[in-house]
Amino acid sequence: NNNNNNNNNNGTIDSNSNDNNNFNRLDISQVLKHEDIHAIIEKLISSSSEPWFIPYESVEDEYKQLAALLLVLNYKLEPLLPLVELWRDGCALSASGYTPRVSLNGLNTSAPPPQWSCGQAILQFRTLIFPWTKYHLLLSLIEQTSTTSSGPASIPPTIRLALSHGNLNLESIFRQLRSIKTVLLRNGVEFVVGRPGDGNEPQAQDSCFDIIVTEINKRGINLRNAICVGILLGLAIRTGNSFSLNISLKVWEYLCQPVDSLANGDGTGYDYRLEKLAFSIRQGLLCIIPGQVLPLFTGKEFRDLVCGSVN
Repeated sequence: NNNNNNNNNNGTIDSNSNDNNNFNRLDISQVLKHEDIHAIIEKLISSSSEPWFIPYESVEDEYKQLAALLLVLNYKLEPLLPLVELWRDGCALSASGYTPRVSLNGLNTSAPPPQWSCGQAILQFRTLIFPWTKYHLLLSLIEQTSTTSSGPASIPPTIRLALSHGNLNLESIFRQLRSIKTVLLRNGVEFVVGRPGDGNEPQAQDSCFDIIVTEINKRGINLRNAICVGILLGLAIRTGNSFSLNISLKVWEYLCQPVDSLANGDGTGYDYRLEKLAFSIRQGLLCIIPGQVLPLFTGKEFRDLVCGSVN
């Protein structure tokens, strides 16, 4: 008799059995709205030494079932994500180049997936997806969209950094970027320092990215250079270098999801100048990396990833 089995010597119901019965009847949509769920996710991630190596025993007993559910959902979701349309950009970066979407009006069109779609459902709960799941998907797409042909086309182009009295000539870098086909930049880039007659000894690439982004932060971003800044941002991501760009969290969010994230918090309306700037940065970024995975990231996650705050 189940009732007898669930009773202890005092005639009370076994709490573990009761918890299991309740767990089987959980409404997942309600579980995912649990007020402590994001704190649990942060603890799972911060306490893990590497992806999926999570010390489950460190979770408090009252949250173990919820943590287990998160682990199972993420594990099941990982192979599904590459098959889901997460955003509908006017053009998508594929292994063969840009693939325009005939169903959209113009290459610059950008829209979220339909309300009824699987992609929209996943985006609603994107904060519950582990960061490494998102990052591994981005890395796999970057690898798929790299130029794999042999010969000169497979060699990363060279960008020369011109320094004068310790000052970097940003305009020279931007001119060089504009003169190179973006398909070639998808092999990465090799920075050299000095004048043409000084030789072509490659420098430490992480230091070069640091020098460039420091100068950009000092001078600021404008509509003339925003696309090139986006290209440099994409190059840093594609080559695994940090790029601590000093832009607002609103702009980082827009780079992931170009929707109403730029609305002013004081209720004064939409910042159209900031949108033009963010749009141009994103345009340059999507020339180098596949953007269809970016909507999975929050602005903070993407900023931390790019700026080197996470491994």
